[in-house]
Amino acid sequence: MKKILLLVLIPFCWMSVWADGFKFSYDDEFYTATIIGYSGGYPTNLIIPETVSYSGKNYTVRSIESLYYNEGDDINDIYDINSLIIPQTVTSVGTRVSIRSATITMPENLDVSEASLYLSPQSEHMSELIDYHVLNGREIKISRSRVADWILDISTTITAGNTFSVVPIIPDYGDWCIPENWVSQELIKKTNSSLYFQKDGFRYHIINESKVSVAYLGDPVVPPCSKYRGDIVIPSAITTSQGDTFQVTSIDEGAFVADECGGYLSSITFPDNISGIFGAGIFFIKNGIVYRVLNNNDVCVSRTYNYSYTGDIIIPSIVTAGNTFYVKSIEEGAFSESNDVVSITIPDNLDVSKSGLAFTKNNIIYRVLSNSEVAACRAESTITDAVILNTIIAGMSFSVNSIEQYAFSGCTSLKSVVIPETIKKIKESAFSNCTNLTSITIPESVASIGINAFEGCTKLTKVTCMSSTPPKVNSNSFANYNSYLYVPCESKETYDLDAVWGNFKHIECIGSETIELTKDEVAVVPEKTEAEFSMPKNENANSYTLTISNNGVTFCTLSFNAQGQLANIDFSTTKSYELKSDVEGFKFTVTGLSTASDYGYSFKALASNKSVLKEYSGSFTTKNEDGTGGSVQGGGEGTLAVEAVSNATAVTIVNDQILVNGEAPAFVVTVSGQKIANANLKAGVYFVVIDGETVKVVK
Repeated sequence: MKKILLLVLIPFCWMSVWADGFKFSYDDEFYTATIIGYSGGYPTNLIIPETVSYSGKNYTVRSIESLYYNEGDDINDIYDINSLIIPQTVTSVGTRVSIRSATITMPENLDVSEASLYLSPQSEHMSELIDYHVLNGREIKISRSRVADWILDISTTITAGNTFSVVPIIPDYGDWCIPENWVSQELIKKTNSSLYFQKDGFRYHIINESKVSVAYLGDPVVPPCSKYRGDIVIPSAITTSQGDTFQVTSIDEGAFVADECGGYLSSITFPDNISGIFGAGIFFIKNGIVYRVLNNNDVCVSRTYNYSYTGDIIIPSIVTAGNTFYVKSIEEGAFSESNDVVSITIPDNLDVSKSGLAFTKNNIIYRVLSNSEVAACRAESTITDAVILNTIIAGMSFSVNSIEQYAFSGCTSLKSVVIPETIKKIKESAFSNCTNLTSITIPESVASIGINAFEGCTKLTKVTCMSSTPPKVNSNSFANYNSYLYVPCESKETYDLDAVWGNFKHIECIGSETIELTKDEVAVVPEKTEAEFSMPKNENANSYTLTISNNGVTFCTLSFNAQGQLANIDFSTTKSYELKSDVEGFKFTVTGLSTASDYGYSFKALASNKSVLKEYSGSFTTKNEDGTGGSVQGGGEGTLAVEAVSNATAVTIVNDQILVNGEAPAFVVTVSGQKIANANLKAGVYFVVIDGETVKVVK
């Protein structure tokens, strides 16, 4: 028998062979290799080789089954790398491949949908925050986001190595801003995610199949800074390129917030029925003032542009910026950094108490408390003679009602202060450390004096309090209780017995520290550049005026209250004069006069109806440069003014006593101005003052 030798050629493979960090299996029939493991750790860039050499033969890399070190390793972590390059030779990728890469270069037709291959593109500043599951070399789909509570923008294509198209499949979590051409009823119905899209410069939040709201459009920064700028017109409806129409019904909270980064609108127009405006953070700027939109009809003043304002502030009652809005309020601190304001005009209905509105007059800053009241809140540190006026015209007319905390604190040059009758409170530390202040007169209107109000006023030796009822004070309101306190004579005992006021070692009657006021004349003492006036008190006067002229032209009129304290100054010329009070009442010094010059004056005592009770007039000449010369003319006994005479008819004379409207005045005044008792009157002409009105009586 003939034996036949049968040779069977069996192809074979070598497994578990390592080369260049990869573990390969080889197919000698087709000279191909498969990657079944990787021992290179966590590389920055992973390049899959096209070929590999083994035993003198070259093998083409056709597939990747695994990139793990051991066959039995669990797939726990994904490799995070910068780039992955898969050559055109590779035709398949297995399920044991888990890589997340910033860029992926691979064959376009390579199916990797079963692998854990993710694209995580990088932007200029930060990660795109989205992982895309790679399906093949042309397509990717959203896998997950790396952040919560943020709107993530999706592009239709992404170039990161290959150029990939994003498949419109949305995960059921996260907030996604999808491309506008993806928006469809089908997509909205099948996703549970919060969906957004952008069109015509706005980002819209999809509420349901028929409604959207205007959403925040800006970078993911804290605090948020919206990109909405200029003239904004929000439509009532929006139609997508897919043909779906949505009604714009609301604005998301914080959608327009931009004031922290200075991005204000110039105008905004929106539908009447839109809601959610209050929380949207809509600000626009008009004439240097920033307004915050409260609702469809109203705005509030938020602040001034660039946080400061100079000149004249005019807040309108209505402002038009796209829509027309009513100005309803001013936010707290809106004008807190605007210290160079000259005048303020405010609608009557606005509450300005916490707005920070303030203006400066005569080196004193006044804080606006309401539409009619201000408080003296701060003075220039170099001020020497402070005159707080009772009424200030600064766009509007304001009454000064208080002196704020620390208003004059540290004004070491301050020598004199005039406090008007309108002041109700002198607050904590108002004049603390005014080391050159020697005297102070507190008007009758002051009801309280705060803690440390005159702390550190070491030269304050004379305090005059005009109130018959001691104002409320604290034990440390004054620094020096060894000084003299002057009070109304009828209230001296009340002050003596007061727990705090009684601490003053010397309590005297008002008038004992000043000039003699009973003398019926004006005394003038001229110097080279100033003149001191001492003026008589009139029991029936409600106020006084002193008019001073130079060469026949009036240059200032001074107004005084019933206690003879300065209440107001009206300059009639542009010449610069300085005025200061000795704070003694009925005594006043005018400085800044010219040497060896002639001046005239007129001093009038006025009734409550402004009729003139007594008038004094005269003239004086200032001294020469060497101190010689100087003279005074007139100023003697005052005369009763004709315009003060009333035509009242309810005047009777009973038993030689004058009765006016049934009342008997205690005294009457003769034609010469002498007071006499209202009894046993002889025939003649007399004058009687009733309620500030002078009545002429002929007997």
